[in-house]
Amino acid sequence: MVVNSSRSEAAGKELAAGLPDAVHVQGDVADPADARRIVQSAIDAYGRLDILVNNAGTTRFIPWTTSRPRTSRSGGRSST
Repeated sequence: MVVNSSRSEAAGKELAAGLPDAVHVQGDVADPADARRIVQSAIDAYGRLDILVNNAGTTRFIPWTTSRPRTSRSGGRSST
């Protein structure tokens, strides 16, 4: 298993140390060069990459004054 962290190298290393045969690779998956390096690290360590789980999440602040309500007659979200 390859454990990746973009900001907290210490936490990533600690997590990897507690998992059997895991390695830690520091990098930002939003950066294409880092993403390639992370995948290559898995291939180098284990010979291949079988499964990838992307658990990265981001958000951005949107002031409520600039948002529009979304409504539809069916009660669900509209496509606009």
